Amino acid sequence: MDILNISNGYSEIKKAYIERNIDKETYINNAEIIKQYLEIIQNYLEDFKNDGLELQAKIRIKIKKEKPMSSSVISYLINRHIYTPQQSEIAGEKKTIEAEVEELSKEYAEKIKNIVK
Repeated sequence: MDILNISNGYSEIKKAYIERNIDKETYINNAEIIKQYLEIIQNYLEDFKNDGLELQAKIRIKIKKEKPMSSSVISYLINRHIYTPQQSEIAGEKKTIEAEVEELSKEYAEKIKNIVK
């Protein structure tokens, strides 16, 4: 089930209820099913967002810590050290990214508000 199908399904249920083709109990039962599907999608999107944030945090940390390619080749030949970010570093970087996302959301919300006027 995707969001478009859920939306269309709800529109059909609402239309049927308004036209009195289904009773209130049937409408509520179908609305509950739709709610369950939306909660599944919401949980999936939250997990997807968190995974993306963690990946972005790891990438940023590795970019900051690892040396340029030429240095990496020399380092590899000397000691074969690859930096692995610690959980505390990842958590801190995730907070930084979340703050940046929040700031950008506010900034773009304001731009959209000005465009809509």
